[in-house]
Amino acid sequence: MIEFKSVKFEELKHMDLEEAKEIVKQFDEVTWLEDVGCELNGERYGTEALLESDWDDGGKYQYKEEYGLLCKLDNDYTVIEKYDVCIVNDITRSGSYFTEYDYENEFRAEQIVKKVIPEVVIPEHTVITIGE
Repeated sequence: MIEFKSVKFEELKHMDLEEAKEIVKQFDEVTWLEDVGCELNGERYGTEALLESDWDDGGKYQYKEEYGLLCKLDNDYTVIEKYDVCIVNDITRSGSYFTEYDYENEFRAEQIVKKVIPEVVIPEHTVITIGE
């Protein structure tokens, strides 16, 4: 489970996931989430960065994920609405720092949900272990 600490769920406007998927299909073909955007039915959409992982080295390929909040933009590309949809960018690259990297990526839309994590109190008990 990924936790987005900077998101205020109450400020997000609901968007149907199928509608969000149609928007994502229209995104520009770029590598980085910060550069995506599209215009659909007279409305502009983009993302606001939430989180990104470090590169995971899998040998020939390296993997990274970026997470962003789907947003509606005005004509000056200023965010005017934020939606309860997370855009995930799965990035794969091959190559090296010394040659040239070849990037492939795939965008997907995921619904953001609010979960309440209950407080758990562990009762006092004795364990047998080593060390301190």
